Amino acid sequence: MKDKIAEKVKELLASGKIAGFLALRDEGQGKVAPYLFSDAAELAQLNLGDCNAPGDARYPLIKVLARLAAARPQETFGVLVRGCDERALKRLINDDRVHPLNNRKVVAVGFSCPPELAEACQCAKPWPDALA
Repeated sequence: MKDKIAEKVKELLASGKIAGFLALRDEGQGKVAPYLFSDAAELAQLNLGDCNAPGDARYPLIKVLARLAAARPQETFGVLVRGCDERALKRLINDDRVHPLNNRKVVAVGFSCPPELAEACQCAKPWPDALA
């Protein structure tokens, strides 16, 4: 799945549709952190947040995206989402609480949570509409 997401992001970056892609980056020694990927070569360090167990490294990327969009309102960004992240993003956009975060400035690239994580979170829809 990581390779499929990386290919999608490479296409978005190369086409100029996004200025950067917000996701998790492998920092080494089992650590991950939010990172704005702006170069396709950096995507080798993309991490889906599944280090030792599914979903064990998760961050509020939507909150980070909101701050990024406020600081750079002219740019369009991609963001890595699971089903719950995509629902949070849509809610913020629809409720108009986060400015200038809007549908035209965000490209969601998503993947589904593995069944064991969806079960642990009691998630009825662990997949986003914007699957990679």
